[in-house]
Amino acid sequence: MLGSRIVCEGKLVKTEGIVKYTEGNFIVVELPSETFQVRQSLRCQIFEFNSTQTFQTTVVGKKNHHIILIAPPEIRERWIPRESPRFPIDIKGKISAVSFSGKKPLVELMKPYTVHIYDISEGGIGFSSVNYLREGAIAQIYFQLLNQKVYLEIEIVQNKYSDSNRNYYYGGKFIDQSSPSYQVIRTYTFQAQLQRIMNRENEGG
Repeated sequence: MLGSRIVCEGKLVKTEGIVKYTEGNFIVVELPSETFQVRQSLRCQIFEFNSTQTFQTTVVGKKNHHIILIAPPEIRERWIPRESPRFPIDIKGKISAVSFSGKKPLVELMKPYTVHIYDISEGGIGFSSVNYLREGAIAQIYFQLLNQKVYLEIEIVQNKYSDSNRNYYYGGKFIDQSSPSYQVIRTYTFQAQLQRIMNRENEGG
């Protein structure tokens, strides 16, 4: 998709550009002039080899003849790598219930585990704790994000122990991506992705 020709059309103007790069939910397009405005709705068509795809989108940022477009689901599935961008974060949370077998129901902990969450993506979180969780376990975790308390179930997909600070470092995968709490995650990562792209554009792309 990178370097592909793309035609973007607003209500009054139609222009051709090049896909410069993609990241997560976004497509960055280079245009010959600053034609479109932020929050403007566009109809776009991507051309690559013998394939084309048309989609509706919205401009969410612009800088230096580049516009940032929201990539709709059909574009992400076909053109953008599946890996979810990860973002550093520094927040505390608690694990309140666990199933070490990886099967429900979860068992409430008499004393919740304290965790430090150090990165986050649409797919999951990285966190550390002095408490042990086996790979394959399911845990309910809660923490504050965007001034909201979120409760999420995660599957432990990675477990590493550090002798230097006697902490376990975990990778946790979000299980239910339809819950209201998960929508808070989506909002946070959407904003973080957009900010990272804008920072890159401000530094000259």
